[in-house]
Amino acid sequence: MARIRIGLAVVVMLVVAACATTGPDDGVLGRKLAWFSYLNGEDIRAACAAGAPDRFRFVYNADYTEHVRAYDVTADPRGGGAALIVRAMPAANVADIDLSDPVGP
Repeated sequence: MARIRIGLAVVVMLVVAACATTGPDDGVLGRKLAWFSYLNGEDIRAACAAGAPDRFRFVYNADYTEHVRAYDVTADPRGGGAALIVRAMPAANVADIDLSDPVGP
C-alpha cells in the first residue's frame, strides 16, 4: 500500500512539473500550475536562438493579493524599436472557483 502511495505521489509531481507555460494564464487553476514556469521564462528560453530578437519579462507581484502585472518586451530587429505587451491579472482567489466549472475563470 505504501508503494502505491509513493508511486501516485511521484506521478502527481511529474504531471505538475510538466506544466510548462506558453504565456500568462488568466484562469486561477492554470496560473497556479504554470506560475513558476512563467516566472522562469521557459517560453522565452525555448524561443531563444541565434538571430532571434531579444525578449525580456518583468513581473510585478508585490501586491499579489490585489493583482499581478507582467511586462513582455520584444525587440524589433528590423526597425530597431521594441514591442511592449502589458498584462494586469486580477488576484487569483480560489474561493471564486465554481465546482461545476473548476477550470473556468
